[in-house]
Amino acid sequence: MKSLHVFLISGMTAALLGTSASTTLAAPPLRPEPVTVPAPNDRFDAMLRAIDVVPPDRASFEAAFPDAWARLDAVARDAKRDTWSRVRALSLLSYFVEPRTRATLEQVLADADKDIRRQAIYTLGRGFGASADVALVRFIEARTADPEQDVGEHALRSLRWVDHPEAKLALERIAEKGPATLRELARKTLDKRMLRLNGVPRGD
Repeated sequence: MKSLHVFLISGMTAALLGTSASTTLAAPPLRPEPVTVPAPNDRFDAMLRAIDVVPPDRASFEAAFPDAWARLDAVARDAKRDTWSRVRALSLLSYFVEPRTRATLEQVLADADKDIRRQAIYTLGRGFGASADVALVRFIEARTADPEQDVGEHALRSLRWVDHPEAKLALERIAEKGPATLRELARKTLDKRMLRLNGVPRGD
C-alpha cells in the first residue's frame, strides 16, 4: 500500500525511529559528551509531537515500535491527550488498513473535538478508499452534514480517494442537492476524482 505521506527520512526521523542515519566524520570532542538514549515511550511521544517525522513504511514503523498500532489507537481515543498528538496518531493509523483501524476511525468520529473528527474522516476515506464498500461511502457521505463545516468539507474531500462507484454518485448528490456551502466543493472534488482515476497526478 502506498502511504499517505511523503517519506523524506531525515536524521531526526532516524533517531526517533531508532534506525540508522548517515553521519559525517569529524574530530572527536576533547571530552566525551554524555549520550542520552530516549526511552521507548519518550521516542514514540516525540515522534507524535514532531511536524515532519514519518516512518518510511509500516515495516520500519513496527521495527521501531512493535506495538505501534496499539499505541496509535490508544492516543487517538484518549480525550485527555493534546489535540496535535491525537491528530498525528489518526493520520499514522493509515499505515494499518484493516478492520480494527476502520472501527477506531468510525468510533472517534463521535469525539467532541472537531479537529479529531476532521482528521478521522479524512484518514478513513483516504486510507480505505481503494477497498471501500457502499457502507463506507454512505458513512462518509453522512459526515458531510457535520455541524462543523470544516469537518463536512474534509468528509467530502475524502471521497476523492474512494474508488467505489458509489463515491461518484455521492458527490453528484451533494453537488446537486447538498448544502449550498458544499456544492461547489463537491463539483471540484468530482473533477479531481475523475482525473485521479484516469491517472492524472494531482496533489492533496
